This record gives sequence, C-alpha cells and structure tokens, in this order.
Amino acid sequence: MVKVLIERRFRKDEAAKAEEFLIELRTKALRMRGYVGGETLSSVEEPFFLVTVSTWADEASWKAWESSRERKEIMKRMEPLLASPEKISVFRVLSASGT
Repeated sequence: MVKVLIERRFRKDEAAKAEEFLIELRTKALRMRGYVGGETLSSVEEPFFLVTVSTWADEASWKAWESSRERKEIMKRMEPLLASPEKISVFRVLSASGT
C-alpha cells in the first residue's frame, strides 16, 4: 500500500475554483482500480496551501492514475490557479515489523 502526498499552493483569489477541481480529481480517482481513499487538508496558517493525502493499493495503481488522460486534463485546467507547481511525494506504508 502507498500513500501519496500532493502539496499545492493556490492563488488567493482562486480558492473556490480550486476546490471544484479537487472535487473533480477525487471523483475521477474513485473510479480508478487501486484507489483506497483520500482527504484534502487546508493549512491553518496558510489557507491557500492544501495537501491531499491519498491511499492506493500499490504504486502501480497510483502511477496509472498519475499518468491518466483524465488527471492530466484536469491538471491542465487547474494549473493556472496554482501559485507554484504541485509537489508529489509517494510513501510506502510500513508494517509493524518495519517492512
């Protein structure tokens, strides 16, 4: 299982529109094989800094979504709202034994 953290900083005047795109991304991801779930967090100190944490069955499932036409199309439309490029980090979930 992998967890994907996506950090996004949006322009201040684009918050409502950004939320629409994030909902669209989540809706499409729900249909992807291997998607387990996710949530989006808003920084208390910087409300236009959002972090999405999603859980995928495996890295291959995440990669399929990351490179999908649907995600690329949404990201292309969302990109002008970003104050800086999104940052993606992928983490393996460790078991209790550390593997």
